[in-house]
Amino acid sequence: MKKRSSYIEALLGELMPLAHIVSDTLQPGPEMSRLLDLLYGVLDDQDSHALLAIFETLRADGLTAVWEYLWDRALDMACIKGYEDGSQSILIAVPFLAPWTGECRGADRKALTQVLKKHEVIPKRGKIHWVQKPQSIYALRDTSPSLLWMLNTPYATDPYTWNYGHTTAPTMYLLVGRLEYSAQYRPFWPDPDVLIQAQAEALGWPPEALDACAPLRWFLERETDEPDAAEGRMMGMILAAVSAAKNWIEEAKVNAKDCQILVKDGADATLHVFIQPNGRGKHLLCGLDYEAAQVSRDQILEKFREVFEQVGFAVVIDRPPGEARATLH
Repeated sequence: MKKRSSYIEALLGELMPLAHIVSDTLQPGPEMSRLLDLLYGVLDDQDSHALLAIFETLRADGLTAVWEYLWDRALDMACIKGYEDGSQSILIAVPFLAPWTGECRGADRKALTQVLKKHEVIPKRGKIHWVQKPQSIYALRDTSPSLLWMLNTPYATDPYTWNYGHTTAPTMYLLVGRLEYSAQYRPFWPDPDVLIQAQAEALGWPPEALDACAPLRWFLERETDEPDAAEGRMMGMILAAVSAAKNWIEEAKVNAKDCQILVKDGADATLHVFIQPNGRGKHLLCGLDYEAAQVSRDQILEKFREVFEQVGFAVVIDRPPGEARATLH
């Protein structure tokens, strides 16, 4: 432990004076070159604790501009890497948007792989490894560059934390992949509209449910237009309900077509969601607080109907007194 503390202390002892020197201009020069060399060395060592110490110390010293600059350079280094034999690896991503149902199967990933090979995004002799669970764009923007560096290493497996946690607020999720290719070939990025259409046709999804595959680094820019926050919160709630319904029918060993989803009004602007197999009692899945999502009751019900229809459930909505009971299927 003492050796470890001494190493980080020595690293910061060299790095912080350099950070103060470059803080006013952030211009190229010997001090900046040495800073980037130190940063690369920490990433190459896969030393997440040292990297965290660097960023925490920069912020503690008020060097916000240097912190942001080095974070961005660390992302650049992590998301595309070169090797001594001339080969490279790059992290890519396919964005899933609000109409997405929350499901991404192995067959979906294989279909995307074939599309990307056809359009030469995956070059000849290129290899792709997909992370199984799509990740929130907001979570990815907060992910340490050291974790992305580790993922962007041949034979690396998915970060174990990415396999847990349920769908939450954002409207955009990214299916992340590691693309490995040789020195003779490079990825080709076709017209986004052409790629969106090809991806949608291969998956059998509506084109508005996804965006074109692109380098992951493009999506990590915080200046990118953010998805609508209210719609994102609404979709997060609905996708969590879909996940709960799917888990329930898997455990009960019944089919979606043999169940109906019941939605009833509760207190404090909450909709209670139940599942009821044919001829059996109903079971509470979750509650939807539509005021917390800052959307209207009708908005969330309409989107709820649309999403649950897409995954094969019939939906019955108990309207407030004075409204007709509606069956949606």
